[in-house]
Amino acid sequence: MHSRLMISVGVIVLLLTAVFATTAPKRLSRQSEQKVAASQLKIAVRQLPHEDGIIPVELRCEVAELSAPNTLERAPCIIINHTNKYISGGAVAISLIVEKDGKLSPDVGFQTFDTFLHPDFRDEHKNNLIPPGGHSRVQSVETSYDDATIRGVKIWIDYVEFADAAAAALGPNRAGLRMLTDIRAGAAKYKKWLVQKYNQRGKSVEEIIPLLESQAIPEELEMKSGDEEQGAIFYRNYARKAYQTKGAQSLIKYLNTANAVANK
Repeated sequence: MHSRLMISVGVIVLLLTAVFATTAPKRLSRQSEQKVAASQLKIAVRQLPHEDGIIPVELRCEVAELSAPNTLERAPCIIINHTNKYISGGAVAISLIVEKDGKLSPDVGFQTFDTFLHPDFRDEHKNNLIPPGGHSRVQSVETSYDDATIRGVKIWIDYVEFADAAAAALGPNRAGLRMLTDIRAGAAKYKKWLVQKYNQRGKSVEEIIPLLESQAIPEELEMKSGDEEQGAIFYRNYARKAYQTKGAQSLIKYLNTANAVANK
């Protein structure tokens, strides 16, 4: 029925031309007005239940932008932390109300945000936590339908976890925790596999760089879900960026840390 795109493909650039004249500007035709209105949709936001008179983690959204009647380009939102705890991760649910053959139906997807994807990231990215009073932007992925029209957009927080393991998570948690768990498992699988290749190839960083540059995730990792595979991609990209920006020693630090843990 439709295709969900993890990254935006075929970006459409809208060129806005300003026309200056001595006469009064012409009013948009009714057809033009309808076209402009169709390119944006108001987002209906469902907030978490109030606690002590406030929304503990609030969601504020702008308008959804459509590049075509069947394609959501972006639905930008901001998560605001009104608690006294640090947020480490979570998931936002995005429900698109689509019309097909005259009938309306919801299509729900989830977008995760995670500051603790893997232990290798934590020391260098402590500031990624959403602090009390802080906020973080969550972007939806582009979504396109082959034979349906998008009529509405609803968004709510599905899951919020805190850096303090003793703190209770928030949200209905229909899919958030499972998705985060799978993504982190995929990152851990890729890290373990990379260390094995590093050891097998004489602990030579140069020998494993081609692995980081490959776009394919090895079949031998036996990923159980798309979320696990996404976690592996995240780790690969992180390791590659560390090598490119900080040099071989940065990558060696992660690989040797794994060896030290394995030898205990």
